[in-house]
Amino acid sequence: MNRSMPKAARALSQRLPRRRGDLAAFLALLLLAVPLAGRAEPASVSAPVEEHLVAQAGLSIATGMNLVAQFFTLISSGTSCAIALGGNVHSYYANSVAGPGTSSLLNGVYYDTSCLKPFFIDSIEQSSTTLDYLVHTAHFLAPNGALLGVLSLAEQFGSVGSEVVLNGKGTYKAVAGAGAPAVRLGLACSFASVGGNEVLTCQEGIAQDFPALKMALGTINNVILTIHVVGPDIDSVALSGSSAKLVTGKLGGLSLTLSSPTTLAFQGTNQVVGTGTTGGGSPIFSMIQPSTTHWSFNDGQHATKFSISTGNNLHSTGTVVNSTTHATTNLQVDQSGTGTIAYSDKSKAKITNWVLSD
Repeated sequence: MNRSMPKAARALSQRLPRRRGDLAAFLALLLLAVPLAGRAEPASVSAPVEEHLVAQAGLSIATGMNLVAQFFTLISSGTSCAIALGGNVHSYYANSVAGPGTSSLLNGVYYDTSCLKPFFIDSIEQSSTTLDYLVHTAHFLAPNGALLGVLSLAEQFGSVGSEVVLNGKGTYKAVAGAGAPAVRLGLACSFASVGGNEVLTCQEGIAQDFPALKMALGTINNVILTIHVVGPDIDSVALSGSSAKLVTGKLGGLSLTLSSPTTLAFQGTNQVVGTGTTGGGSPIFSMIQPSTTHWSFNDGQHATKFSISTGNNLHSTGTVVNSTTHATTNLQVDQSGTGTIAYSDKSKAKITNWVLSD
């Protein structure tokens, strides 16, 4: 299996095999989103709303890293069970097989070396217009085999002018907490090769209803992923970002749209209530985060920071801390990004596949 990464984004696009399913596999799942909100100055919000927003922003960074890892992994997966891109002792395995239609594919990424314990199974339909257009229905599963949720996603990949772009939007519906509103997701990335590394400049966003708060919340992360290439292999990934936006909106009234191939935007009336910066990285570019992976999201205006790190057991623990009031939110998730969050007011909620699910 070829685990090398092309040195230039356009070369990456040109080298993609065009046979049935290869490109679809390359784009397997985009569970993330990040639109830009309005231009208003950030407004004040209550502590519970701020904690939810910063937790949402921090968790969506993991979604983005995982989806970019899948973006490169699935193009290199074959029809037999084999170690995936960024392979290591804690890596995941992947394979892909033809689907029932002439332009369909089934992709799988697995927790185990025998490809018997799937992390997700993705059914993809492919067509070609100006950009390659793919429609995904992906089922995510926990390490014990329980269904976590379903992602429905439409995405495109191809050249627009001088840029190679990847974008998409869709919905994620968690099974845990039946009745929880669907989460609206989106992604818009452009590619460049810089100093032998692949650099992805992305807008990653999410918009979802929180009935208990009586409002919708949205996060905008402008993230730069610098994927380091050592010899023929992908090694590590560093992430950075600034000018993120956190917004509130009406229940049922906040969604996402692509205003250009590389720009996401919120739809619906919204108010900017926070800004943020991102930093962190992972020693190995892998969908299931290896130990010492870490990242943070800091809303400086409200002195609230999300921080998380991954331990040797591949479980991640994190906090949302207000440095002024010292109010602390705690969260813990397993390797699938599933667990619980306990806010400073002692209320608790589920996290499913790195998404606040209720």
